[in-house]
Amino acid sequence: MKSFRHRLPPLNSLLTFEAAARHANFTRAASELHITQAAVSRQIAILEHHIDTKLFHRHGRRVSLTAAGQQLSQRLATSFDFMIDALESVSRPSPNARLTLAANSAISHLWLGPMLNRLRATQPTLASGLRLITADHHRDILTEDVDLAICYDMAPHPDWQLTPLFTETLYPVASPDFIAELPQGARDCRELPLLAALPLLDYERLEPNWINWPRWFSGMGKPGLTLNVQRQFTSYHLVLDAALAGQGVALGSHQQVSALVARGQLVRLGTLEYSSGCDYWLAARLESQNPRQAALASWLHEQV
Repeated sequence: MKSFRHRLPPLNSLLTFEAAARHANFTRAASELHITQAAVSRQIAILEHHIDTKLFHRHGRRVSLTAAGQQLSQRLATSFDFMIDALESVSRPSPNARLTLAANSAISHLWLGPMLNRLRATQPTLASGLRLITADHHRDILTEDVDLAICYDMAPHPDWQLTPLFTETLYPVASPDFIAELPQGARDCRELPLLAALPLLDYERLEPNWINWPRWFSGMGKPGLTLNVQRQFTSYHLVLDAALAGQGVALGSHQQVSALVARGQLVRLGTLEYSSGCDYWLAARLESQNPRQAALASWLHEQV
C-alpha cells in the first residue's frame, strides 16, 4: 500500500494554494481562509519548496499563476472534488442528499413520471436530488445504490422493508376510434370469445408472474380460447402506444392506464376485469433509511 505521508506537502499548503489560485489574489484568499496575507505567502512558499517549483509570478502586489501553477490548480481542484464526493458518500445523508427511486419501465413511464412532475411542483425540496432509474428485472432494481423501489409481486427480502402499494387489476382497453368501428356486441365485450377474436396487442413476459393475454384469459376461466394476437411488443408501454394509435386492444393495468381512460384517450371494453392477486410493493432499503426516504415513501402511498 502506498504511503502518502512523506510524498505530500502539508494539507494546509494545498488548501491555501487552491484558494489563492482561484482568486488570483493572496488578500482575498486570506479573507476566505480567515488567515493573514502573510500566512498565505508562507503556505505558498512551503508548497513551492516541497515540489521545488515556482507556482506564482509576483508583480508587486499582484500575482499570476505560472504554467506549473495552472496545471496544479486544475488537477488539485478536481482532486478536492473527488475527496469531497468520497467523504459525502460515507457520511450521514444531508437533507438534500441524492435519493434514488427505481421501478420497471412501464410504471416509470406511465405512473411515476406524471406523479414526479407534481412532486417537483408541490414539494421541490423533497424532489431535489431525486433520481429515477428503470429496469424490468428485480435483480436490476434491487441494487445497493437504490433507496426506494417499486416492485411487482416481490417476496420478502432481508435488506428491504416492504409495504403494499396497490393490487394489480387488468381489463381490456382500446382507442375511441378503434372502438367506434366495432359492432355493438364487441364494444360491450360481455363474452370472452368475442374479445378473443378482436385484434389483441400483447407483450413479452420478462418475469414468470407477469400477466399477458393468455394468462388473463386463463385467469378469467377460459384457458383454451384461440386468441387473435396481432402484434407482440418487447415492453408494456409500447403496447399502450399501439393501442392509442388504434391498432388493437391492449390489456390495461389499472394504475398505469387510469389517467389515459380518465382523459378519454383509451376506453374500457365492457366491464370485464381480472385481479391478478399480485401486489406492487414499495421496497425501502434498510441501510439507507433517512427522513427523506421516509417522506418520499409516505408521499408515494398518498398518491394511490
